[in-house]
Amino acid sequence: MKPHSLFIIVVFLSGCSTMYIPSAPNIPLFTEKKETNINVGLSTNSLFLSGGYAVSSKYAMIISSSLSYGNFGKYYDVGDLLYSGGEITFFYGGSFKHRNIELGFGEFYSYYEFGVLEFYGGLGYGNAIVSNKIYENNYGSIFFQVNNGLKKTNFELGGSFKLVGSYLFYYYPDELIDGTYQNTTMDFPVISCQLGGVIRFGNENFKFFISPGLNLSKGFFNADRDDLGEGFSNHETFYTIWHLSLGLSVNF
Repeated sequence: MKPHSLFIIVVFLSGCSTMYIPSAPNIPLFTEKKETNINVGLSTNSLFLSGGYAVSSKYAMIISSSLSYGNFGKYYDVGDLLYSGGEITFFYGGSFKHRNIELGFGEFYSYYEFGVLEFYGGLGYGNAIVSNKIYENNYGSIFFQVNNGLKKTNFELGGSFKLVGSYLFYYYPDELIDGTYQNTTMDFPVISCQLGGVIRFGNENFKFFISPGLNLSKGFFNADRDDLGEGFSNHETFYTIWHLSLGLSVNF
């Protein structure tokens, strides 16, 4: 691959100083009442825990939570480990310490012999802050998600489409007065479209999994982005575009 081609790919997959990191795809693929699914793993920028519980033969609840690596040390994402010479890296999580949680409820259906279709809606909350606490983002969100997959005893394959509406409250230094920046808050809505997938393999109760995710977000700003600083200046991408997760899935 030519160097300039690699450069274009890296820029496309990067998000500088991201204050919005989407959750790892949560695709439990339920088929029966009282079924429980728990997933724990590492993504390219966060530790995460997700899962769900089928409360009946038709309805289920799901939950997911993540905590970015910046909460534990100087490395904010896998990109910091792979490439420490600059800001353009794969899987870039930015300089924000991020955490979030989502709760959802919905229906699941089995079709043909191995097919599973799921519909979920729910709410979420997230927080992102830089280490010196000058810049901070808090947001609430609402989502609708469709999962579709194939489920066998030793192998599962699933995909998801997720539409998320969020409202961000961004805290940043605005005006320089007497040599000190005065902090202010700007709030704005964001619409996100997320595609996810999962491959799980193992035995009936324990499986390893790999799960990629793609996120595209659109913010509706009421101020000049170049005035907002960290996460926005020079029209930086304020959200993580692409992430990859690995871990262990338990089903019982």
